[in-house]
This record gives sequence, C-alpha cells and structure tokens, in this order.
Amino acid sequence: IPAKRLYMMEYEYPILILLSALHKIDVKIQGIDYIKQRENDNFILLEKLLNNLDISYVVDRDTISIKGGIDKTKTVTLPEGAESKILMTHIIAGLFCDSGIKVSKDQKDIVIKDYPSFFDTLLSISKNE
Repeated sequence: IPAKRLYMMEYEYPILILLSALHKIDVKIQGIDYIKQRENDNFILLEKLLNNLDISYVVDRDTISIKGGIDKTKTVTLPEGAESKILMTHIIAGLFCDSGIKVSKDQKDIVIKDYPSFFDTLLSISKNE
C-alpha cells in the first residue's frame, strides 16, 4: 500500500494489518510513520495483539511488513479503554482463535456508537461461511 494513500485509511489500518495475517499473505504497508505519530497509543495496542497471536511482522521507520499466519491457540483479550477500531480489530481476531472472544457491555457500546451494525454484520458473515 503506497504511503500517499495510507493517510486516507487511518480508520482501516488495524483491520487491514490483521486481515493480512489471517489470509496468510505477506504485505508491506508504507507510510506507517504517519500512523505511528497520529495513532501512537492505538499502534502500540495493535502491536501487542500481533505479538500475542505470534504474527510475524517488522516495523521499519516508515513501513510495516506482515508475514501471514496466526496462532489460533492464543487467547485475545480486549484492551480496556480502547477506541472502537482497536476493539473491532481485537474482536475479529478473537473470532479466529479457538477460545473465541468475550465482549463486555461497555466495550460493545463503544463499538456500536461508531458502527451500529457491527455485531449484526459479523453474524451475517458467519452465517454465509
């Protein structure tokens, strides 16, 4: 993904990185320095998720390289006080893990505020699989 387009994807970058790993493809995203500066706390939470799932990645100054594949035996825990985009990314990651994911009412409310049909969308996708 070219750096000049990443600034338009501030909301999507966490899920894009996760999907890269879930689909076992290798991806390089340029312009990540911009994201790290604007979204430092969120980027740290995302890195913790990647590490927890044993997702292989390298962050250079302005690029993140993700090597696809996750450890499905790991457990995903939703971070307290996280924004909706980080919560949604963790929830989706948890769905791919053997242990599933637990979402508190407060966390669900945070997600629904930004994406009211998020959980309905997940259910409809899972029914089509």
